[in-house]
Amino acid sequence: RFFLWENPKYVTVVHALYEKADGSFIPFYELPSLGGRETLRGYGEGRFADRGRMVINAEHRVTFATLEMMGIRTNFELAPFVDLGSVFPDIQDIKSKNFRPVYGGAFRAAVKPNVVGDVEVGFGQEGPAVFVDINYPY
Repeated sequence: RFFLWENPKYVTVVHALYEKADGSFIPFYELPSLGGRETLRGYGEGRFADRGRMVINAEHRVTFATLEMMGIRTNFELAPFVDLGSVFPDIQDIKSKNFRPVYGGAFRAAVKPNVVGDVEVGFGQEGPAVFVDINYPY
């Protein structure tokens, strides 16, 4: 969900995900996992896996500069973020002590209408993780 502010330089984004896999035999590569650019940005891709996952992400995107050259507009953004997530074998096994917090920030260059260069640094309980990509994570 995107929350627009009165000032168009600010946008707050909240993203939540719940997923549960059912079945008697689920290959490990099909299990829901957390870690990576779109879930817990303080851990590597697929760091935690189990039959279920739950994550919530919040970030505040701030456009701090705009550059226009030859009719092409580029916005430069900073986006501090907080992620919180956990994996679990079954819904009754969800415990608050198993949720992993992540905090960090992103630097983005958004060339209108649809190219975004993105560098994100997240800090989890195991140290920092850095992701470089093209496009927004969500």
